[in-house]
Amino acid sequence: MIRPSVPPAVRGTGYDSAPLVYAAGPVANADRAEHTRGLGLNDRRLLIRDEVVLLLHLTDQQVQQLINTRQLTPFFIAGEERFDSRDVYRLIESYMSTASRRP
Repeated sequence: MIRPSVPPAVRGTGYDSAPLVYAAGPVANADRAEHTRGLGLNDRRLLIRDEVVLLLHLTDQQVQQLINTRQLTPFFIAGEERFDSRDVYRLIESYMSTASRRP
């Protein structure tokens, strides 16, 4: 068994000699059902741009175009760009309702 190297800050503190537990596979999470449910339309979470790109299946340039046309509003918190998940889901719903009206 290969032991990972111990960071210098931990050496000599007693934690470096503690036995390590290696998982054979993914570790089961007791709250997994709660985490895999996803967000509801009324749940609120701040998303980063990469999450918006994945949710909308768009490129970064297409997300920028949505911002430029004010279909999505970014929030800048501590210099980082964030998006309200409710805005993203409203955008998805509006596009789906528009698509359903087409013949």
